[in-house]
Amino acid sequence: MENGKICTLLGPSSSGKSTLLNIVSGIETFEKGYITINGEVMENMSEKKLSNYRKKHLGYVFQSYNLILNLTAKENIPIQS
Repeated sequence: MENGKICTLLGPSSSGKSTLLNIVSGIETFEKGYITINGEVMENMSEKKLSNYRKKHLGYVFQSYNLILNLTAKENIPIQS
């Protein structure tokens, strides 16, 4: 997918949409395969690096208002520049 593009994930209830998003963001783990981000395997990334990846490159509206645990409440709120 090209930089700056918006992607929509659609599917019926309980089809795995939230699970997929949680895996791609590094919030949940998975059993097989791997994910690479800019050539780096996600499994090898530190929690700080994953948090920075989520902060700079992902935008979510969570159903249950999940927060990234190692960020403060203020850091969990993106600031538009």
